[in-house]
This record gives sequence, C-alpha cells and structure tokens, in this order.
Amino acid sequence: MGRERETMYRKMFIGKKKIGKKCSARAHAAHFTESGLRKKFGRKCRVKAHAAYFTEAVLQKKSGRKSRAKAHAACFTEAVLQKKSGRKSRVKAAFALYALLSLFFLCAFAPKDGEYSVAVELAGGSGKASITSPTLLTVKNGEPVARIQWSSPNYDYMVVDGVTYYSQSEEGMNSVFEVPVLCWDGWMDAVADTTAMGSPVEIHYQLYFYQDSVGSKSELPQEAAKRVLCVAAVIIVVGGVLNYFVKKKHS
Repeated sequence: MGRERETMYRKMFIGKKKIGKKCSARAHAAHFTESGLRKKFGRKCRVKAHAAYFTEAVLQKKSGRKSRAKAHAACFTEAVLQKKSGRKSRVKAAFALYALLSLFFLCAFAPKDGEYSVAVELAGGSGKASITSPTLLTVKNGEPVARIQWSSPNYDYMVVDGVTYYSQSEEGMNSVFEVPVLCWDGWMDAVADTTAMGSPVEIHYQLYFYQDSVGSKSELPQEAAKRVLCVAAVIIVVGGVLNYFVKKKHS
C-alpha cells in the first residue's frame, strides 16, 4: 500500500511538473507573441505617424506655395491695374489740358491789324438763306470783325453776344452786317431778324469761322472781280492805242 501511494504521488508530481512546464512554455510563447505584436504595431504606428507627418508637411508646403503664388499674383494684378489706371488718368488729364489750350489759342487767335479774307459757314434756320464765303475780315486794335452778307435783303438786324447790329446795305440790296468774331474753328451763336414772312421773326443761326482760311484780301470774290475789270480795262486801252497806231500807219 505504501509503495502504491508513493508511486501515485510521484506520477501526480511528474504530471504537475509537466503541466507546469507546458503552462510556462505557453506563457512564454504568449508573452513573446504579444511583445512581437506590440513591436510590430509600434513600428507600424511609427511608420504611419511618420507618413502622416510627412504628408501633412508636404501639403503645408504646397498650400504655402499656392498661397504665396496667389499673393504674388494678386499683388502683380493690383500693380498692373494701378499702372493702367494711372496711365488712363494721365492720358485723360493730358487730353483735357490739350483741349483747354487748343480752345484758348483758337479763341484768342487774332491776326495783325488789317484786312483779310476768311471762310465762314452758316447753320440753322430753314436752310433757304445763305451768306457769302469767303468774306471780308477786318482787324482793328486786335479785334476781328467779319462782314456777313446775306442772300436776302429782308434781314434788318443781327444779335451777337447780346449786342444788336443793324444792316449797313442800301435799300433793295442784300443785307450786310459787320459782327465780331468771338471764336475760331467753333460754332458761334447768332440771331437774325427777318421780315421775309411779313411780320418780323427772329431766327437762330450759327456761324463757323475757319482760322486756317484767313488769307489775303485779294482772295475775295469782289477783289477778284475788280482785278478782272482792271485787266479788261487795260486790254481795252492797249488795244485802242494799238488800233490807233495801226490805222495811222496805213493812212
């Protein structure tokens, strides 16, 4: 009995020992596996963290480049627009100054004292009346005065710049006025009173005097007609004298 019990105890002890060894081996294996997995997961997490950090850094760099590029583009665009607006402003200012100076010189233009011819254009009214062009321009004390000759004898006075000017022609002749030239190369307002329709009627007209047409008095049609008459008279006289000497010679 004693031996059997001892044998049984030994078997139980050996079994426990084996089971203990197996458990410890399993525990060691589980611990190793767990530590291995932890290491692997740690490496993966670090790799993922590094990848995420690198990706975020790249994106930040790209976004920073884009932001800087956008800022440079906006700054360049604004500078270009400012330059363009500045150029437009300078061009507008120069054009306005040129227009003012041109207007000043045109309106202030006056030839030396004397008599000239000048081309004049008429606008307004019914379009039936007309004036002689070129016409006589008289400059006295630096003030130009134009001779306005109408195609009708029915005009009795003209109003220019609030001043009334009466006809200087003889009765039955076409109306003639002497009015000041207020502006060159620009429309000048004038009012003419006519009795062509029975009762006097004031009609609004505009006169345009061409500065570059101011020339010698000899260019006027009246002066040309005078020259033609003078030449004809000279020819007649010379022809009569020659005819006289020819007849005298033959006689």
